[in-house]
This record gives sequence, C-alpha cells and structure tokens, in this order.
Amino acid sequence: MKTQVFKTLLLAMCCTPLLLSAQNNPMDKLFQKYAGKDCFTSVSISRDMFQLFAGINTDEADKDFKELQEMITQLDGLKILTYSQSDSCKGIDFYKELTAVYPMQKYTELMVVQEKDELVNFYILKEGTRIPELLMIARDPGETVVLSLTGNIDLNYISKLGKSMKIDGLDNLEKIEEEK
Repeated sequence: MKTQVFKTLLLAMCCTPLLLSAQNNPMDKLFQKYAGKDCFTSVSISRDMFQLFAGINTDEADKDFKELQEMITQLDGLKILTYSQSDSCKGIDFYKELTAVYPMQKYTELMVVQEKDELVNFYILKEGTRIPELLMIARDPGETVVLSLTGNIDLNYISKLGKSMKIDGLDNLEKIEEEK
C-alpha cells in the first residue's frame, strides 16, 4: 500500500510542472477568455490534425510535399484568435491585452511587415537552438490577429505550411530570406 501511494505521489509530482506550464501558456489564457465570444473568431488545430495531414499518401514523388509532411510531424498545435472591432465590442483593447499577457521580453522579433495601415510582427521563442513557438501578431484599424504555432519549428518550412493551409500572414516569412 505504501508503495502504491509513493508511486502515485511521485507521478503527481512529475506531472505537475507539465500541467502548470500548459495553464501558463499565454495563448491558452486568451483562448479561455475569448474563444466563442462576440467579435472573436478562434481556430485551434491539434497535433492529431497535423499528424493526419502528415500521413496523407500521394502517388507523386513531390519532394516539397514530402518535406512539408516531415516538418508537420514536429508541430504540436496552431491557435489563431482574431478580434474584429464592431459597435457591440467597444471598450476592448485586445492588442494591449495580448501584449500584456505575452512576456514579450522572452521573444525575439524576427520580422516586421508594414503595408499602409496593416502591421504584422513575427516573433520566436528560443530555448537554446530549439524554437518551440512562432508568434504572429497582425493589426489593422479594425482587426487584431494573434497566431501561435508550437512544436519543434523549422522556419524554412513554415511559409510552405501557411500557403498549404491558406493561413494569411505566414506567407510573409518568405521575406526573411529576401532580407538576408
């Protein structure tokens, strides 16, 4: 009996940091607060969905698609939260709130794209040489979008993923190569 209690206690102690870190994820906090609310559109793609996409068999020997499939197996999830300003949502400063929730000092800015009134910022979270999160924040006068892609991220393939899944904004990552 003591052994069973000890094993259970040890398991709980090992899992607690994982559970706490999942609850402290800034995007999860924003999703809990705003997903399904008026003026917000939320999209969440799980690791399982990425795995399904990675498992698609093709008769063609398309090298790019095979590389994309390999990269997708390294992804854990994608969450997108869009705030569209309207008369019914006055008083919400979503951009201010999301920059308060995200510890921006921990992120490295990759690129800024500005076209007329639209501003798109790309950030990465680095842990040594590993990139566990790519963050995109896009703003224009009537809309704010935050996108969080998590996993073992290879920036060389993220633009291809964005195009294949038709995710606006990720195609801007191609410009990183142009700027180098």
